[in-house]
Amino acid sequence: MATSQEILDRYSKLTAWCDAFWQRVVARFPDQFACATGCGICCTLSSVNQIEAAVIAGHCAAHPEALRSPLPDPANDEWCPFLTDDTCRIYAARPLICRTHGLLLRSSDFTDRIAASCPFNFATVEFEDVGEEFALDAEKISLNLARLNAAWCMVKGMGKGKDATERVRLKELAEGKNEECSHIS
Repeated sequence: MATSQEILDRYSKLTAWCDAFWQRVVARFPDQFACATGCGICCTLSSVNQIEAAVIAGHCAAHPEALRSPLPDPANDEWCPFLTDDTCRIYAARPLICRTHGLLLRSSDFTDRIAASCPFNFATVEFEDVGEEFALDAEKISLNLARLNAAWCMVKGMGKGKDATERVRLKELAEGKNEECSHIS
């Protein structure tokens, strides 16, 4: 059985692969990306799985300034609580969905072979003209993340079923309330 560090290393490899994929697509289609510091339109994530919660909690423990910044308006649950002035305070530890949002995606669940994940990116190109190698396989990424999360939960003694699928609210992580994550760190 893998250790928790080995699972975190595999998660790190998956995030690095997604980051490299992002860079490869940006290099091929530089004029098709509106993403830039200060946008934040896609920053509406409210919860993460257990392994991503552990990564974020570890980042916050190592970088307490990520928790010191003012939190968004508590009445507005629409935006990620780690977003301040349209800047991500946990950028280095951001979840996979944040690392891949803005790319074109492929999935057997889609009606079309490729779908946009951002209304501002790829606005002046026909999706049919984009090679499949430049559209992220959303199913493979999701499956790998689910497997890593399940392995993480097993190693941490959370068992199968509910614990492995239970999500951790980002607001609780941002407020430093890690009771739900006490078994994580």
